[in-house]
Amino acid sequence: MVKVVIIGGGCAGLGAAQLLLKNKQHVTLVDAYERFGGRAWTRPDQGFPFDLGPQFIQDPEVNPWTGIAKSLDFELLPRDDKAAGTYYRVQLDGVWQDRLGTPGINEVQTLLDEGYASAEQSDNVPPIAQSPGASADAVLALGSSQYGSIAESAEPWQYIAADRERQAEGSGKVQFVKDGIGTLVNAYGHSLQKSFPDTLTLHPATVVSAVRLRSAENLVRICAGEQVVGDYDYCIVTVPCSAIAGIAFEPPLTFERTSALTYVLLGSYKKVAFCPKQMPDAIAPSCDYYVYDGALGGCWQYFRLPTAPQALICVASGNFAHMLDRMDDETVVAALFKVLNAAYAPAEIVPLQKPMLTNWSMQPHIRGAYSFTRYDGGNANDPTALNARLELGKPHGGGRILFAGEATWVDAYGTIHGAFYSGERAATTILQQAGWA
Repeated sequence: MVKVVIIGGGCAGLGAAQLLLKNKQHVTLVDAYERFGGRAWTRPDQGFPFDLGPQFIQDPEVNPWTGIAKSLDFELLPRDDKAAGTYYRVQLDGVWQDRLGTPGINEVQTLLDEGYASAEQSDNVPPIAQSPGASADAVLALGSSQYGSIAESAEPWQYIAADRERQAEGSGKVQFVKDGIGTLVNAYGHSLQKSFPDTLTLHPATVVSAVRLRSAENLVRICAGEQVVGDYDYCIVTVPCSAIAGIAFEPPLTFERTSALTYVLLGSYKKVAFCPKQMPDAIAPSCDYYVYDGALGGCWQYFRLPTAPQALICVASGNFAHMLDRMDDETVVAALFKVLNAAYAPAEIVPLQKPMLTNWSMQPHIRGAYSFTRYDGGNANDPTALNARLELGKPHGGGRILFAGEATWVDAYGTIHGAFYSGERAATTILQQAGWA
């Protein structure tokens, strides 16, 4: 039996833990919070499950979280694709109305639909955004800025095209967890704790400050401030890439890895959730809506929550969300309701209770919502940008220190299943090195 410490109890950490535990290894799980899940986090404060992070299970037929949900008796709800639609709330001739598309929007969608294979041959910025005459519709379709709804990405539309193509290879469908993704992930962590009481040790509310390879003993020492957490045969680091800089590593991280950490960063994703006193008839279930905030220069997406149709979820991403995260909650809410009420007048959207907001940019120990590759003006096949995620997933310290997390899983970064698989990959490496696989 080998002793493995896992830093981070999110989807990647649990993916690593379950495989090691099933193979009769001892696991110590250290996390800065007192819950499992990391960025998978659900709050039920207002009577409905509000997922602050991941919202749904993508490609449920091939996603490990589908089986986990079923094993724990979590109810899954498919999106009603027959009723689904994507609408842009625009003002034409002084009248607000929903449009399925405009020439500018359709052109952007055509670019995305071409798929990753063709998209990766193009420049980082979509041609429509390079045009000086790019319409407001194009900005609206792209989301929060001219670089796309994932605004900071080095491959903004390649990212989106790859995601669309990945869904096409699977079912192209998504499923929602009735009680929330975060509730599911947290419950899975507790199920492992219950199933392996003798081989799983937890250190909640513990912030790791140092990971040191003690070469003489061939052990990895974990420290939290002045406290020594313990010495272990292996260590798997699953914290977000933004948190790596807060950990002192011995031996120091390689130049290649620290360089990669300047390319792969965490972006911003703002959510505002509330139940209106009366939902406007124009906002239908299973549909996505977009509206442009001309005053702040950003785009809001909003939809009725499939697991609680009485709730409205409003989302901003990228540079727009980054800006909103630096405003106080009251200012953000006021700006959002000004736009919504203008778009649906004379109906008035009034919340039953104070809305709930996310602020991942300022969340301690996380500092961001999803990984993105820095835009530096290079071509889409820039090897530095494309290889940064691969570099972040490489072992360190003679193979005793491993890394996992959604940012390291190239085929599905930014997803809960990508995170889970990255944890399994690190655990498999340890089992092979220790002669257990």
